[in-house]
Amino acid sequence: MSILPEGVEFENSIAVQPGSEEAYGWLSYDHRRAVSVSISRLGQPVPVKIPVEDVYKAFSRAIPRLNVVLISRRKGDRQELILQDDSSESSAAPSSVARTTSGTVLSTSQGMRITAELRLSRVGLSLIQVTPIPRELIYCQVELVRVQLAKDEFGGQQLNLLVSEMQVDCQLPGRADGSHTAKNSGRRNAEENDGLGGLWRTAKPAVLLRNCADGDRSFLALSMKLGASSNDFVVNKAELALDSLDISVDDEVLNGLQTFFAAAVDDENNSSGVTLQHIRRTAGKAILTDYVLPPVPMVVQVDSLLLSEVELRLWCLL
Repeated sequence: MSILPEGVEFENSIAVQPGSEEAYGWLSYDHRRAVSVSISRLGQPVPVKIPVEDVYKAFSRAIPRLNVVLISRRKGDRQELILQDDSSESSAAPSSVARTTSGTVLSTSQGMRITAELRLSRVGLSLIQVTPIPRELIYCQVELVRVQLAKDEFGGQQLNLLVSEMQVDCQLPGRADGSHTAKNSGRRNAEENDGLGGLWRTAKPAVLLRNCADGDRSFLALSMKLGASSNDFVVNKAELALDSLDISVDDEVLNGLQTFFAAAVDDENNSSGVTLQHIRRTAGKAILTDYVLPPVPMVVQVDSLLLSEVELRLWCLL
């Protein structure tokens, strides 16, 4: 077979003999990774051309008229494009291999070889303010967390994340249990509010955010097919579903969060910028002296993203 990367002249196509391998690639990292594969057999003078739109994607494509299979898969930090006989003894038959450092995208969730699963009954996280008064501001808890990761023979991965329930509580004093839509809610009915113009006479709710479990739905369900790339984050397909959310916001919570984050990014503790020693060491020197090329940035690519409808019930008291 022969490989013709996109942007390369035809006379510079790369021939790969049976049982051998050749390296190929592009000078520009952000170049579109498309190639044209030409395959010929003895007695067939006209080669069959197979376009490959993206060698980042793992696939196994049978070509019945030539009785061969074209395979793209990840091996280590390289991508292999393999041509082998389509027979039960194909694993022992000579193969033509073209290697590139490009990544790959999972094309199917079938044929998973390795599966890992993590289950947690409950996970909690507290946001604690140290200054000026030590106190707990926010407590977040998720229940019945399930994470499943599977890997196929091409190096692609399937990630599933399921979170049954989530609730965020304000831990400041003077808060009432429950949320605005829960039973025994802090929101009074119309008769009780008659003399107050619709204002609340009860304490502010302690529950700031919770999922409503509409139709027994989980708080979060995420499914992703990840590409087998060593440097890039490639998502072939992602599906995200969220439950309806009940959200309460008031000025006390907002002021507390503002104080917390202001203390967290205090200018006195900010280590951004450069030191005086660095300025003295580099003064008078050319900018290219001792310059080191930065690493190639990671590419984030999402081929398909499906988001479910999200219903938000927002209550504000400011």
